[in-house]
Amino acid sequence: METMTCPSCNEDVPVVATRCKHCFHDFTKEASTSKNSMLGLVTLIATMLVMGAGVFWYVNNHISASNALDNYETQQFLFAHKTANETDVITVSFSDVSRIEYVQGGETAEFEVVVVTNAETRHVLQSSPDKSLRERAEKVALKVGNARGNPCQYKEVKTRKNLLDDIEK
Repeated sequence: METMTCPSCNEDVPVVATRCKHCFHDFTKEASTSKNSMLGLVTLIATMLVMGAGVFWYVNNHISASNALDNYETQQFLFAHKTANETDVITVSFSDVSRIEYVQGGETAEFEVVVVTNAETRHVLQSSPDKSLRERAEKVALKVGNARGNPCQYKEVKTRKNLLDDIEK
């Protein structure tokens, strides 16, 4: 007797059978072909294009490059923030500096030197993903203090993430 393999349970059943005796698969129904497979593919491609366009737009309009310059002769810091649409330049006079912070676990990198103004605005002077900038922060605070004739406060800041890492160690 000739047999065939059931597509549902992979058991051998007679060729003349209309149903599988093991799983009751109906052999009289035609195998359903997915008529929507093309629609699914088009939907997937459209979704990927929309997501790609969104990422492209975000990178061009929101990701910015920042540069900072400290000038001890003019006693000011220059911070330039550039996006795809504009460049913003902020000048901070040494007399407007409240403190210099050495930040571990900063917003832009693991190590940052941050200039904090009297109005409590924060500007990243320098950042590094893997190199400590403690000495740089201390030198900036000392130079700012010397240039303006009164000491500049220096503060070391660890973010909550870094504090939790220290506790776990």
